[in-house]
Amino acid sequence: MLKRLYLHQFRNYTKAEFTFADGVNWIVGKNGQGKTNLLEAIYLLSTGRSYRTHQLSQLIQEGAPFFFLEAEVEKDGVLQTLKLSFDGKNKTFQHNATNYTQFTPLIGLIPHVLCAPEDLTLVQGAPSFRRKFLNVHLSHLDPLYLRHLVRYHRAMRQRNELLRKKTEVAIEPWEEAMAHSGDYLMKKRDEIIRDLQEPIRKTTSQLSSGSDLVEMSYLSSLPVSSPDQLKEHWRSQRKKELYVGSTLQGPHRDDVSFVLKGLSVRSFASEGQKHSVSAALRLCLWHHLHEVGHDLPIMSVDDFGAHLDRMRQSRFEKALSGLGQIFLTSPEVNPEIFPGSHVFEISDGSEVLKVSSP
Repeated sequence: MLKRLYLHQFRNYTKAEFTFADGVNWIVGKNGQGKTNLLEAIYLLSTGRSYRTHQLSQLIQEGAPFFFLEAEVEKDGVLQTLKLSFDGKNKTFQHNATNYTQFTPLIGLIPHVLCAPEDLTLVQGAPSFRRKFLNVHLSHLDPLYLRHLVRYHRAMRQRNELLRKKTEVAIEPWEEAMAHSGDYLMKKRDEIIRDLQEPIRKTTSQLSSGSDLVEMSYLSSLPVSSPDQLKEHWRSQRKKELYVGSTLQGPHRDDVSFVLKGLSVRSFASEGQKHSVSAALRLCLWHHLHEVGHDLPIMSVDDFGAHLDRMRQSRFEKALSGLGQIFLTSPEVNPEIFPGSHVFEISDGSEVLKVSSP
C-alpha cells in the first residue's frame, strides 16, 4: 500500500504531501490542476519512467532546478521509503538507506497497473506501444527479463553500429549475445500472452455483456525457437542488413494482435470498443500481477468514467471493487460508486498545492 507521497517541484506541484487510504482514493478537481500529474508520479516511482514523456526534464517544475519524490510504502507489513530525484542531468534513487545509480533493482517494489486514456495506443498505435506494455509488465514479474531486455538492446546497438560501418568484423559476439537474450524475451512474451488469452476473452465479454469476445495473440517477427536458430538467422541476413545498416527482425520488432469476430480491433473496432479492450487488458494485467507476485498491486485509472458507455462503465466499476488500493482521477466524485472512499480535492495554488481530504 502506498501510504504517503511527497512531491517537490514536480510538474505543477511546488510542494505537496498526500496520505492515502488503503481503499479507493478519488483525486478530483478541474482540468489542469494536477490530477494526472499525481498518477504520473506514482507510475514513475513504480517503473522509474514516465508514461507521458521520455524527457524527465519535462517533469521539473518550470524555473526549478530539480524535482524530488518520496513515497512511504507498506510491503509485507514493513514500512519502506523510496526516494527519486532528477536535476536535469542526474537521477538519484534511494530505497530505505541504500542508494542506487539505476532504478532496475527497485522495479517491483511498488507493483502498479495504470489505466489511462493513452492506453488507446495499445490497440490502435504502433507495435512499439504493445512491446512496451509487455516489457513493463514482465519486468515487474521477472528481474531476469529486464536484464535480458537491457542486454539484448545493448548488443543490438553494437551490431547496428557495425552494420552502418559496413563491416562484419567482431559482429558474431554481438549476435550471440542477442540470440541468448532474445530467446529468453521471446519465450517469456509468448508465455504471458498464452496466460492472458483466456482472461482477456472473459473480461472483454464481461465488460460488453457478451457482445465482445476478443482474441489476443503474440506475433513474433522471427519463426525460430532457439538461440542457435536466432544466431543462424542473423548470420544469414548480414548481407541484406549490411546494405540497410540495421537489424530488421528480432524481439525489437515483435507485436501483439487483438481480434474481434475475426477482424482486427486496431482497424475495425469502434473507439468505445477499443477503450473497452484496453480497460479489460489492464484488469487482466492486475490479476496476473497479483497471481504471480502475490502482492495486491496498486490500480490507477486516469479520467475515470470518461471513455466507456454506461453499460461498460458500470461493469468496469464492478470489476474494480475489491482490488485493494485504487486511485481514480475525475472532475468530480460520485460517492455512490465506491461508498466510504477517500476524496482529495486538488486546486493549483501559486506556491503550495491545496489538498483536502474528509
